[in-house]
Amino acid sequence: MKSVLAGCRLYGIVDLGYVAAPQVAVTTHALIDGGVRIIQLRAKGVELPVVKELAVQMQEICRARQAIFVLNVTIIWAAARFFIPHASARTAERRLPYRVGP
Repeated sequence: MKSVLAGCRLYGIVDLGYVAAPQVAVTTHALIDGGVRIIQLRAKGVELPVVKELAVQMQEICRARQAIFVLNVTIIWAAARFFIPHASARTAERRLPYRVGP
């Protein structure tokens, strides 16, 4: 992780307000090809199943290409729906901060 961060010069955001869901993988690859090493998914107002599918897709791409994936969500949403499906929000709060990436 430390070596990946040391080489980071660009931070990219894949915003679903601008990028269509079918283009997320292509956009993620293009950002990494362009030198971005930290990539965030921004999905305000997007349905949970869509966000989850795209986040998993982006996380896999980032992991394979040694980039860091960031997903900003509320801790209750993350605990209940994505990262730790069997944990309570209280348990999740004790585990902060989360890191999703290589």
